[in-house]
Amino acid sequence: YYPARLQDLNGMQPLVASYRRQLANNPPVLVWEYRFMNNSSMVQIIMSYRQTEDDIWGPVFQKCLESLRIQTD
Repeated sequence: YYPARLQDLNGMQPLVASYRRQLANNPPVLVWEYRFMNNSSMVQIIMSYRQTEDDIWGPVFQKCLESLRIQTD
């Protein structure tokens, strides 16, 4: 696990937790959990991909995050 943090994301501040997991000899997987909270609800988005495919999926996930909008009212 990496330290959890609040992140500014498109005017929102989700709590972000990230970690690296690996099962046996399979390639390591990078995982990010984004938790968007308000008084009465929470939206959780989990994104992951194999670390060896970072050059493929890293830019795609970044574009997804830049376009993400969650209304919490």
